[in-house]
Amino acid sequence: MLEQERDKLLLYRHKIKEWQPTMEESHKEDSQKPGFWAVVFSTFAAAFGVQSKRAQERDFKHGNIWVFIVAGLIFTTLFVLTIYTLVQTVLNSQQ
Repeated sequence: MLEQERDKLLLYRHKIKEWQPTMEESHKEDSQKPGFWAVVFSTFAAAFGVQSKRAQERDFKHGNIWVFIVAGLIFTTLFVLTIYTLVQTVLNSQQ
């Protein structure tokens, strides 16, 4: 019985190791500068408070702060304009 449990545990550990990226792969991903879409997704995630720690660390280590500031300003402007337009549409439909 103990041998079967030990064999199961070893099998699970082996499967987990297969699923996890190697240190070189994860380091390679984290060492790259974030591209356009990574900046867009990071901005959306940060705005809604769901930014992953890994993405946040990548952004802080390899990202240019001005890119994120500009992306944040653009997002905020678009968000405010969207809310304003929705409110105006609802108010105009009430009249």
